[in-house]
Amino acid sequence: MNETQDRDGWLRSSMLGVKASILNAQGRFEQGLATLEQRASEGIADPSALSGEPIRIAKVLHELGRSQDAVHALESGLNCALGNAVPTALSLLAFYAQTAV
Repeated sequence: MNETQDRDGWLRSSMLGVKASILNAQGRFEQGLATLEQRASEGIADPSALSGEPIRIAKVLHELGRSQDAVHALESGLNCALGNAVPTALSLLAFYAQTAV
């Protein structure tokens, strides 16, 4: 990928999100989680994706049997929910209730 064609990192961020989705769908949760963590460390260029990221990470952590880490990821997402992110926060809260039990 050419940096001059992806100045804001949107394309790379999107590609990492799709890659993580594919890996998780294949049951390759460790690799999917690593890809999501890489995406987060590089910064998520698409603001609309940012609000959904905690639930994606929490679901993978839950699949890996790391429920406590999943709860922390959900708490982080809930703490950041403002404005248009409220519907996503409700999804986070619903998954939080399932995971925390």
